[in-house]
Amino acid sequence: MIRTNVKWYPHVVASYLAYVTIPIDALMCTKACVDHLGALDKHCTDIIRCLSLSSKLCIPEVKVGIEKHWWSPDLDDLKQQCTEATTLWRMTGCPRTVNINANRFKLS
Repeated sequence: MIRTNVKWYPHVVASYLAYVTIPIDALMCTKACVDHLGALDKHCTDIIRCLSLSSKLCIPEVKVGIEKHWWSPDLDDLKQQCTEATTLWRMTGCPRTVNINANRFKLS
């Protein structure tokens, strides 16, 4: 499934939540007892699981269109070399006439 349809998120959450059992006895308990602690904990875990599954189905993990189909591992290497050359150039005071600057321009 393509995960770009955010508008479906509330509907998907609702469909998952329909299967979550509500621990009515635990929610209605007025005492500070530990008898219902397990049921309440399971209920919270079930709700979190519903939200998590729904988000994985509906919410994109990366911005649509941000991928560069033409990017390659070679370009990663060149980008890293350029970044390192620029860092070195800045650390030496941004000289305009030294080999460091020429190397930076060669990689740009």
